[in-house]
Amino acid sequence: MRTSLCAHGLGRSLRHLRHTRSLTGVGALNKERPAQAARSAVRRLATVILVGLLVALSELVGALFCLVGLFAAEALFAVAIPVVILERRRAFAAMSRSMELTRTHFWHVLGLIMTASLLSALLNVTLAAALDRWSSSGASSTTIVVAQGLVNTIASLITVPFVSTAIVALYFDLRIRDEAFDVQLAMA
Repeated sequence: MRTSLCAHGLGRSLRHLRHTRSLTGVGALNKERPAQAARSAVRRLATVILVGLLVALSELVGALFCLVGLFAAEALFAVAIPVVILERRRAFAAMSRSMELTRTHFWHVLGLIMTASLLSALLNVTLAAALDRWSSSGASSTTIVVAQGLVNTIASLITVPFVSTAIVALYFDLRIRDEAFDVQLAMA
């Protein structure tokens, strides 16, 4: 269970790091060269991994409380990784900042996170059902395992960028709503 939790947190953190940097053009915003942007990402990698593990741990603790805490943790820490990358904060400061941004828009954030998760799950279930239907036609077990790996990869290629984009858009939406971030960008 702990190994699965750590792997889940680590995998999610790395995907969010890669997609947040590419979606926001962090290097372009800070006028970094590609080599500088890569070094910057590597420096934040440990923080992103730590945030991912802490969020996964808080979700586990929340799951122990009748799943209510799971949803609260998902909503409150939804933008922690974009905060690490875009605001260059440490792990606990990023989690605190995420709570600060999401607290007043809890239901909005929870709705977005749940909708993105449900759409991802729907795609995964659809692809799994198609694979199950295909495998019932008498395919060998090796073929089924390979096909299952391909289906999982295809589902991840579609859903991970979608969820990451939704989280980054949420981060900017919260900053615009609470801090008039769009006005700050226009003045810069």
